[in-house]
Amino acid sequence: MEPPPARRRPPGETHAASGLGDRQGCSGGIRAAIRVFGRWSSMAALAIPLGACAGGGSQSASVAATLPAAVTPAPSSPDPQTSAALIAIAQRFNDDYARNNDGLVYDRWDARSQALISRTDYLRRHAECANGPQSPAHVLSAVPNPSGAWLVRYEIDGSPFTDYWFYVRDRWVFDIILSNPESARLYGLSFPDYASAIGCTHR
Repeated sequence: MEPPPARRRPPGETHAASGLGDRQGCSGGIRAAIRVFGRWSSMAALAIPLGACAGGGSQSASVAATLPAAVTPAPSSPDPQTSAALIAIAQRFNDDYARNNDGLVYDRWDARSQALISRTDYLRRHAECANGPQSPAHVLSAVPNPSGAWLVRYEIDGSPFTDYWFYVRDRWVFDIILSNPESARLYGLSFPDYASAIGCTHR
């Protein structure tokens, strides 16, 4: 879900988180433009499309080795490492993105995604370049991929998208770099450049 350029708004933005790009089939992430701006904006040109499909139960050693230590603390109780649990978490993630619950969206990002932008800057960008009304995302499935990622497929207004999630330290986390590479790129820009790229005139 995030956001906003994670998919619908940029996404985180979808867009999940939330977020907020357009990922079709197996591509994935801030869902069409940057969840960051509007789910990822289907979602606006900033939503982010998916990359190649990857997947797998828990994160493989090769993938885990490329990720920095988790930024957010582990939950008091572990997330069940099941498809059903991930579907429920991904649905909540997308719902949070659509409702502009940006802190909850960011907190579900994996460590390397959070390394792109601080939580404070993420919240600021979503506050100053807020999402407009967004169509709801409907999570359909979550399946493991041999690469170590889990592919979460969902639809928005009938259009298919795919996000990449990993199970790290007893917690499901969202990878915006794989899910929505364009949104991830936008998050690396300065705020003025980011605002200009997504058409936000608020300074």
